Amino acid sequence: MRVFEGRGATALLIGVFGIALALLVLLPMGLVVLSAFAAEWTMTILPATYTLRWFELLQLRQLAPIAGSLTVAAAVGAASCLFGTYAAYVVTRKRPAAAGVIDALLMLPLALPTVVIGLALLIAFHRPPVMLTGTPLIVALAHFVIVFPFTYRSVAGVLEGLDPRYEEVAASLGAGEATTVARVVVPLVAPGILAGLILSFALSMGELGATSMVYPPSFQTMPVTIFGLVERGFYPQGAAMSVILLVVGFAALVSLYLLEARLKRFIQV
Repeated sequence: MRVFEGRGATALLIGVFGIALALLVLLPMGLVVLSAFAAEWTMTILPATYTLRWFELLQLRQLAPIAGSLTVAAAVGAASCLFGTYAAYVVTRKRPAAAGVIDALLMLPLALPTVVIGLALLIAFHRPPVMLTGTPLIVALAHFVIVFPFTYRSVAGVLEGLDPRYEEVAASLGAGEATTVARVVVPLVAPGILAGLILSFALSMGELGATSMVYPPSFQTMPVTIFGLVERGFYPQGAAMSVILLVVGFAALVSLYLLEARLKRFIQV
């Protein structure tokens, strides 16, 4: 009886979660996709006719942010993985006296609104000797500050569960610290690093709050372009651009997931 009740409760929870997911995520996304292809849509459940006109109306300057978003997301993801892995190793393995304080400071951006982060960077780097305002670098920096805690926590979580005896064995065989980290630690925590890369890439691709505060007119990301189109009343074009963002982001994330799966199989072998 208890087993039946437990299964029933689980089925109910799954059903509620599925309905909530459909209503709050899948349905709105479906409406955006339909809006991008709808030629006429009034008083009907589905569009009466479909068209590619809204994609054709997108100008070349509105398509340029695709490359910009991909470039920033890739650069920020790589930098976040590099520095996040280093920070996680220092905090979890070196255990400095202020490890708890360092950990809290590294996670602090999660508690800050992204708009505040963007404004802070705008004020901090708007004059020499480090003047980044008006350059794409300040956009990348804003994204880095936002996504870094996710990569750091992803790698730190794996390191905390990793048996330190692997490193001790490598050291007993004469391997130096750099060799141990490169040939033992990094391969073992590679799934965590790649998971951080995937999350960082996805967050950077969709980031708007901080970006809207710091981006120069000559360099826009896809979310900023979508926001600008919708703000001016070009909803169909905004929906078309949103579909492009979904396709580009999805393709990139699938590639990273496939790479992660191959990496896991390689490590198991």
